[in-house]
Amino acid sequence: MRKIPLLLSLGFITVGILSCYGYGRVDNNKYEATNNIGKESKTDALKIIGAGTFVYGGFFKVYDVVLYSNKSTVDHTTRPKIIKFHYLRSIPKNASIKATEQAILLNATKEEVENFGDDWQLLLSFYEDTQVGDMLTVIHDENGLQLSYPKLDKFIKINNQLLAEKFCSIWLGPQPLNKNLRAALLGVPK
Repeated sequence: MRKIPLLLSLGFITVGILSCYGYGRVDNNKYEATNNIGKESKTDALKIIGAGTFVYGGFFKVYDVVLYSNKSTVDHTTRPKIIKFHYLRSIPKNASIKATEQAILLNATKEEVENFGDDWQLLLSFYEDTQVGDMLTVIHDENGLQLSYPKLDKFIKINNQLLAEKFCSIWLGPQPLNKNLRAALLGVPK
């Protein structure tokens, strides 16, 4: 298992080792591919490609994540796709921002990130403090990137394909946050 030092504050505990695992069973009733956000997005007939659980420090389950697409082969560039996160732990906004800033650099150079400019700042400013049970929906389609916290009725749209691909590469790219989670999301058998 590949481990990357990444500081993520979880309440009063800070752990420096990142790991995760994937699981094979998915409750289709829990993770329904609805098209209630991104009304301009062509995301009809999406199916579950794979699912996994992000575990921090070897034992903190942070979120369940499910990948949907209408394509049989998926990576960070595939469109359309939906990635749904179901939080199993409360995470402060600043911890999410810091983790994203670090994780994006696995597949993007600092220069690329700097060139994202206002789009990058919009993405980072979108984060909220998450509570157990919160959901985050990410849509990557021909229009770019759309993110939604349905419970908070918060939505953004970013028309930047390179940023969308680099953001999705955190989980699906050639250098993902964790190869086991990537494999689980892509439905690759162990």
